[in-house]
Amino acid sequence: SVIVTVVPLAMSYTVQGGGIGFSPPVLSYTFLGTARTATLTSTQTTYSFDAGTSWSVSDTLAGSTQTERWQTNQEVTGFVTTSGTFAFNYYHQYSISASYSLVGGGTPAAPSLQYSYFRASKSVELTTSSQSVWVDKAPYSVTATLGGSTQQERWYAPTASGSVSGPGTIAVDYYHQYYLEISGADIS
Repeated sequence: SVIVTVVPLAMSYTVQGGGIGFSPPVLSYTFLGTARTATLTSTQTTYSFDAGTSWSVSDTLAGSTQTERWQTNQEVTGFVTTSGTFAFNYYHQYSISASYSLVGGGTPAAPSLQYSYFRASKSVELTTSSQSVWVDKAPYSVTATLGGSTQQERWYAPTASGSVSGPGTIAVDYYHQYYLEISGADIS
């Protein structure tokens, strides 16, 4: 008879940013020579694995679409050698189409979009044509005054921040403005 060494691994998952419509991640593994699957829960649960076999967990939760997803950036496959604990974090993310436009022309420096991606701060340079980026359900900001602006002339966006709460578009208008000094006439 074959002696199988069994190794316990504890696994759980959490979702950052909430949302509805997703299904929990599914674990695929081998126990006593048989391929098995289990649905992970938010409570740490111990599963028995055959030593020397591999396991995998969904990296994107079921229910995700082309514009909304629950994704992890952790390693989702492994090889069973020793016991351990795994807590998978999934992030609620949306696909955003981002761009900017200049109202009044000129050639200032391009703005940047600062956003959250897997709870880390990321930055991307915007262009006048749309580009798609995955962002966490979280606040974002863009450069308010473009590089190349001076005390006399500037390119300015009145709305330079917001919060991503769904798929959509971030289109920032920069207004080409000049500083004008107005002196009032003394009326007596």
